[in-house]
Amino acid sequence: MIENLSDDARTRDHPVVAAPFSMRFYAGAPLVSANGYIMGTLCAMGTQPKSLDPRAIDALRRLADQVTRQLQGEAPRSDSALSAPASGRAPVGGQFHSQSSIMFTDFVGFTRHTETLEPAELLETLARYFNAFDKLCKRHNLVRIKTIGDAYMAVAGIPKANADHARDAVAAALAIRDFVAADNKARVALGDPAWEIRIGVHSGPVISGNLGEQGSLDIWGDSVNVAARLEAASAPGQVNISEATLAQVGIAAVEARGLLPVKYKAPVKMYFVERLQ
Repeated sequence: MIENLSDDARTRDHPVVAAPFSMRFYAGAPLVSANGYIMGTLCAMGTQPKSLDPRAIDALRRLADQVTRQLQGEAPRSDSALSAPASGRAPVGGQFHSQSSIMFTDFVGFTRHTETLEPAELLETLARYFNAFDKLCKRHNLVRIKTIGDAYMAVAGIPKANADHARDAVAAALAIRDFVAADNKARVALGDPAWEIRIGVHSGPVISGNLGEQGSLDIWGDSVNVAARLEAASAPGQVNISEATLAQVGIAAVEARGLLPVKYKAPVKMYFVERLQ
């Protein structure tokens, strides 16, 4: 999205900016085949500078999905431009998803636990939490992507498209938050240290695929990076979501945190979610 074509160094000298076209606004969504190859771009343009809110951006992506389905329905199944990569290598299951919600969780002060607990106890506790997270994610239609140390990553809206992906992801995050909070009450009552968790959720497009013959499902894209940053910017016992996610979850009780800096990214509007309604 370019809010003012005449102010952007990439476009201010483009012919469409000059008369008689005098275009000022541009937004584009990629048309990506089921195999993950770009077929084109769905563009929206206007003669006045403007911006799109998260709902409008989501609507543009949905429209691009509809156009993509129409194009693929008309294209012959043998079309090599859509079915095979230029390198001639076999596809690895790559797929573009214009709509998804990514959830990251992380235990606060995990290094302290590694220093104070026996290795067997540490792994047993971590496995117990992750097994519970798996069940809660399955209940809310999320797919676990992977764990990295004490971090847990899951996604809603893939591999099967789901219009409620944002709400599902936030519901799963709240369920995990509440599970850990209840478990900590029991741990403290027994004299054990609490395992505090922080959670981040962001909605946007991702690419999914399996790398290697034995590779498991993984996802890539800017949305994944933003979700990880939201988790890092969260607080113990809190679910931190982006404006893009909030725009899609419907009615929710939230605490607005304002526009906060994100490492290596533009600032993002963030919200602590208390509950869904």
